[in-house]
Parts: sequence; structure tokens; C-alpha cells
Amino acid sequence: MEVGSPGGRTITIIDGRTMYSYLPSKNTAIKLTKKSSSQMGVLSDYVPYLESLGAKVIGSEKIGQYDCDIYEFIDPGVNMASKVWLWKAKQFPVKVETKIPDGVMTTIMKDIKIGIDIDDSEFMLP
Repeated sequence: MEVGSPGGRTITIIDGRTMYSYLPSKNTAIKLTKKSSSQMGVLSDYVPYLESLGAKVIGSEKIGQYDCDIYEFIDPGVNMASKVWLWKAKQFPVKVETKIPDGVMTTIMKDIKIGIDIDDSEFMLP
């Protein structure tokens, strides 16, 4: 999955037990194992996570090629109102908006690939 942000793009690969995040602009990578990242389980089982937060469906919208339901909830990490656009076919978050003191932080996922084989060479840093 690739995420664009003002600081540059981030490429994230999750294999179930390990999450790799690569920031090409900084030539830096982060590796998190399941023990150190509670969010990995959330991505693979997102609807129960949203239900546990009391999220409500407030609409639907197409984000790029993905038909999504829009959920609204309070993000426990920042205790602020948030919305997530959940890809209906795969129950995967495509877009997230979180209110922050200075405005709204928006994350949009691009080039989402689920259940594909990834060559070991993809894990070699430049």
C-alpha cells in the first residue's frame, strides 16, 4: 500500500506478523512486529475495530476505484472526531480524516494490493 502525504510518500507492506514502512524521501524504513504494533491486527479485521469504537455509517462514496462506506467515530489515539472510508469489497480503510487542533489530517491509500506474493528483493533498502 502506498500513502502520499505532505512529507512525501510512504510505502507499507504488511504480511500478517510484520509491517514494513518505507519512506523513500528519507531513505528510511521501519520494521514493526506484531508484538510491537497493535494496529496490524486492526487493519486485517477493521469492521470489528470500528464497531468497538461505536463507529456509525454516515454515507458512501467512491474513492478512486474503491466503493466505500463512510464511518464516523472518535479516534482513541488522539481523542478526536474521525472518519474512515472503508472499501466495501475488502473491508479495508482507503481514506482516513482525523480532526486535529490545527485542522484536519487526511490520509488516502493508493495502489492497494491484498494477498499478493512479494519478491524478497522488495525488502532490500537502497
